[in-house]
Amino acid sequence: MSLAKDINEKLDEIIAIKKEMNKMIANIDEDSQITNVKTGKKASLDDANNVVQDMLGRIYYDLNKITNNGKNIKGIFNNTYYVNDLLQDKTK
Repeated sequence: MSLAKDINEKLDEIIAIKKEMNKMIANIDEDSQITNVKTGKKASLDDANNVVQDMLGRIYYDLNKITNNGKNIKGIFNNTYYVNDLLQDKTK
């Protein structure tokens, strides 16, 4: 895979996770208990938020690893040959 595609996939993951977390926050009261679908244990909204933050932390780590802490991406998205494929753009 190309570097731009790898980066875009990680950024899409971040967007999807944040979108789901915002949806969960909007639909669940703060004092409600939720059930972990994998373990069956009860958890609070704060516990779920901590899990999400850990997931995001791993994605940020992966992004830093892919980009060598941003050193490998200079000009990658602003060259004349880079075309954003709107059909694959997941933010729409």
